[in-house]
Amino acid sequence: MIRRPPRSTQSRSSAASDVYKRQNLRIWNERRDAALKLMEASGFEFVRPDVGMYIFAKHKKIKNSGALALELLDKGVAVAPGCEFGPYDNFIRLTLCRQKEEIEEAVFIISKHIEKLIPL
Repeated sequence: MIRRPPRSTQSRSSAASDVYKRQNLRIWNERRDAALKLMEASGFEFVRPDVGMYIFAKHKKIKNSGALALELLDKGVAVAPGCEFGPYDNFIRLTLCRQKEEIEEAVFIISKHIEKLIPL
């Protein structure tokens, strides 16, 4: 025999779940918006994601995303090189799975590094 919780318990659980979802969505959106604002100001191009935990962005100065990823790793920033996802060697993938302040710092480091790359 399968027992179900009382309807009143189910209702409270569902309401708590909705609050939790809204709070998480707000946090993820804040992280995404902060990263996108800084990346756009630095010349990155991207399709604005509605949901998700990654930003896949390209920059005209990136020619070898694998080498760039290693250079950034030496500076304490981990990104996934676009070349790992196909013919996207001028792309990087940035995760939003960190605190907003850490993401902003990472984008700042990425942007400063890209500024130093040889212009086209």
